[in-house]
Amino acid sequence: MLINFRFLGVLVIIFATLLFTSTAFGAQEIKCSCVADTMFSGHSAEHNTNCGGRANLRIKGYQGIGVFKFDMTNLKGSKADGATLKVYCSAISGTVSSPHTLTDMKISTIAHDWIEGDGDYAVTDKSSTYDYPGGDQGLKWAEKDFDVNGRNGVQITVEDAINGLGGSVLNPAIPEAVFEVNKWTEIPLDAKVIQPLIDGKQYGIVIWQPDTGKNIDIASKENGGGQNSAVLLVRASGASVDSVEKLASKWGSLKQ
Repeated sequence: MLINFRFLGVLVIIFATLLFTSTAFGAQEIKCSCVADTMFSGHSAEHNTNCGGRANLRIKGYQGIGVFKFDMTNLKGSKADGATLKVYCSAISGTVSSPHTLTDMKISTIAHDWIEGDGDYAVTDKSSTYDYPGGDQGLKWAEKDFDVNGRNGVQITVEDAINGLGGSVLNPAIPEAVFEVNKWTEIPLDAKVIQPLIDGKQYGIVIWQPDTGKNIDIASKENGGGQNSAVLLVRASGASVDSVEKLASKWGSLKQ
């Protein structure tokens, strides 16, 4: 029996291409590491301080707004299906104790870019604070006072660029999130929050809860040598334009 090696070769190419396409375009989970994090505080003594060098970021109403930026490079060109935000609780104090369940937490994007800085409640005009984006990021977080709630003589603050205001994207309500000292908390995120991060149209994830009496401390990337840094696990499908072009080019060369 004669074997048509050319036909067999084409079948092998088709199989390999289908396998590669399935891997490149199928849904998968991508781990995105935290590349910057800080805290913004609207407290009367802290509103123009930078907290980029703190080991723990306090989530405490307007006095403690945690913000995290992740490396989205490997998701270029992908379509988000959803994600899980993992944060490590380093301490709980104030009017609550560990473990504590938040039922009124908000998760959103931040609509303006920001500078992490290396401060620990350090006064600065070079890094982002509650009042200003800082440095070459400009003097205003938003184009106007969206929340109609200025503080400390500053009418437009970071609160005008988070929680669905100023073009930021608010995650659907989270019924409850349990925080326990020295434990990880996993928070589900909607695709509509993740996609603009992939597309470079938003600048990180914000964690916010309204009660200034509750102190929920989240480990930053400076905590424990980075082993307790926040992590974003993104479920996405699709491949980057570069990957598609490479696939087409390879297929074309094999057919010749």
